[in-house]
Amino acid sequence: MVLVIEQYGPIGRQERPKFNFILEKGDTITKVHIESGFVVDSLAFEVLEPSGDVKTIWSDGKVTGKVKFVDGKTAAHESNTIDLIGERITQISGFEGDLYKSHYVVELLIHTDLKPEGYGPFGKKIDTVNHKEFNSPIKSNEPIVGFFGATSLYLGSIGVYISKDTSKTES
Repeated sequence: MVLVIEQYGPIGRQERPKFNFILEKGDTITKVHIESGFVVDSLAFEVLEPSGDVKTIWSDGKVTGKVKFVDGKTAAHESNTIDLIGERITQISGFEGDLYKSHYVVELLIHTDLKPEGYGPFGKKIDTVNHKEFNSPIKSNEPIVGFFGATSLYLGSIGVYISKDTSKTES
């Protein structure tokens, strides 16, 4: 088997990524935490390593140990954690658009092998304009193995890495 990592994106602003990770062999994404309101504010990915250690990769570029995520909802803000034990992320989709003359990811869905319709949407697209829908490619049986993107005040861009088996012959 010959695996090649393909990059899709970034979606949103074309800027230098603040977060960028590809899973190492044996690593699994066990949780995704999304902060959102009018648009998608930020993301965090909990990664379980084969050693049993857990690291959290934040969309502002920080990497920390295990974090206890707190979910909640107010009129203008939501904190949501997706527990992905036994699931693999297969696709992201949503909308990019403009809020106050800046470009952001305004709505995001996380699709998995067990929930192909996706978790979400996260982000309400309130007071946003110039919406453009996006969908990362769906690769049968080839999960997303990493993410990259940038966050300032809100999530400005997101992209994914997909592992592709190039030893398969296409008919």
